[in-house]
Amino acid sequence: MNGINQILMLNYMNIWDGHCMIIKCGFLIQHSFQKVKKMKHKMYCVFAKESVDKINGVRGKMCTQAGHAYLHTFMNAMAETPNLAAAYLDSGHSFKITLIVDTVEQLQELQEAYKDVCATQLITDKGFTVFKEPTTTCLGIGPLSEDMIGDDLKAIKVFC
Repeated sequence: MNGINQILMLNYMNIWDGHCMIIKCGFLIQHSFQKVKKMKHKMYCVFAKESVDKINGVRGKMCTQAGHAYLHTFMNAMAETPNLAAAYLDSGHSFKITLIVDTVEQLQELQEAYKDVCATQLITDKGFTVFKEPTTTCLGIGPLSEDMIGDDLKAIKVFC
């Protein structure tokens, strides 16, 4: 590892010979991990339509919320499920799928269903710009290998 990586104050992950090295806030954390079967690993951002309707067409806000979901979920995965995080990085593809459900309650149900399977992160906007109050907008889930994706997630429509 070179000197620049040693002083990074950001989250960083490097994979080599069955070890996962994470630099988090300037501290080196090393994990050993089992090799995960080579397959597609995916991350999901699931929006609540009731929150999207409150965005009033501001696409930048929607993109920002998805960015928060993917980023914070992956940072959680580095700490909680380093095997899956490493497999996602090692897969050679960055599959990110955006879905939509009707209500925030459905997001909470999904989070409950996946919290023991992989990393999750419910995203609540603070309400400083587009929203008038704190508003839960979306849920990040993953990374998940193909065999971990439940029928509940497969049944949700793609957000287009």
